[in-house]
Amino acid sequence: MPRRKPRRAPRTQRAPQERQARSQAVRRVAEEALLRGSLVRIELTLLIVFVLLQCFWLRNLKPQRRAGLTLISLAWELDRTLSRCRAPWHRQLARGP
Repeated sequence: MPRRKPRRAPRTQRAPQERQARSQAVRRVAEEALLRGSLVRIELTLLIVFVLLQCFWLRNLKPQRRAGLTLISLAWELDRTLSRCRAPWHRQLARGP
């Protein structure tokens, strides 16, 4: 004899305000988790950039160049150089006012 599926209890209808409040709470929790995850990714990316920049500054620069260049000035120079690079899609990016 085949097994029957157990019957579910009938769902009670929730009031629209209760459904809306529940969906807002679920959405808020999901947004917070997404934000928290993106902040962690940004922090990890910045940490990797800092470590790579520091390793380059300590090991790859000649002592004469390193004497006249601090780590922060090297970062500024790198930022200035990279900010001049233009991607083919740079005109499609949204611009602020």
